Amino acid sequence: MGKQQKKFQKRKDRERQVRKKVLRRRDILRARREEEEAKDREVEEAGRSKQTPIVSNPKKKDEMIKKKLAQNMKVLEALEQEYLKEMEARRERNEELESLGFDTLGEKVQALTGMQVINEGGGRAEATVIRKGENNSPPA
Repeated sequence: MGKQQKKFQKRKDRERQVRKKVLRRRDILRARREEEEAKDREVEEAGRSKQTPIVSNPKKKDEMIKKKLAQNMKVLEALEQEYLKEMEARRERNEELESLGFDTLGEKVQALTGMQVINEGGGRAEATVIRKGENNSPPA
């Protein structure tokens, strides 16, 4: 082997040794950190109290669940009614637009943007209808 190869080999050996030392140091630090975290977890778990049920009596618990389910059913029924009203209003609006001669979705959208819609809280929107073929640009 030549001088250059020996120097190169020595340098590689030193780099390997340094890498090994660094890895050993990292392993030691990692192990210490894991031990500390484990101790911290144990302390936290010991400090927490076990969860106890809100209602210990099973009959009261069943009654509470039934009340909550009944309340949820009322809310769902109200939402369903609201949805049905909205769908009916959409269907009526769609039929009205079709009766005016707006057949495609683009024509309907353009007609709706051309209308001055004022919603008065009753769920029914009042609008000025622009007939097909008229100026359908939205008001400024």
